[in-house]
Amino acid sequence: MTTTISGDTGVSAVQPGVVAQAALTAGVAGTGPAFKATLLSNKSVSAAWAVAAYDNKVFDTDNCYNASTNKFTPNVAGYYLITLLHYYSASGSLGQCIAGIAKNGVIETSQATVGSAISCYCSLSSIFYLNGTTDYIQGQTYSSSGASPVLNTIATNITGTLIRRA
Repeated sequence: MTTTISGDTGVSAVQPGVVAQAALTAGVAGTGPAFKATLLSNKSVSAAWAVAAYDNKVFDTDNCYNASTNKFTPNVAGYYLITLLHYYSASGSLGQCIAGIAKNGVIETSQATVGSAISCYCSLSSIFYLNGTTDYIQGQTYSSSGASPVLNTIATNITGTLIRRA
């Protein structure tokens, strides 16, 4: 079939189904897993590294985030952009607050905020290769403050999205 496009008459014929949508998106990251999770309530932060309990799924395109274990275990191998934002608050000086991203239980990147304020933010992003079967990501938190800090629901979240298939 020949398709003719004319400035005067438009398209003479269109053949549906010649190029399937799946063929256009093969290998495109936009079709992979993505998620965002937040807190349902403020969470206490200890003076030791601990998993941040993001227990509210905002969205999860491929059902890869488990709010019970706080693990993102994607079902597609590839490179993922993981971003987290922690908002800490306390009744007194916070001291040092640290947010981290762990792959398979090992912290691979972290960011610290030090100050005397009663609230602070830690934000970080990193790209991780995940094998699509057993690799997982978790957010981590730590504070050296004696002022009983909490991760606050106002802005604390973790997100992840496939940016390139393996």
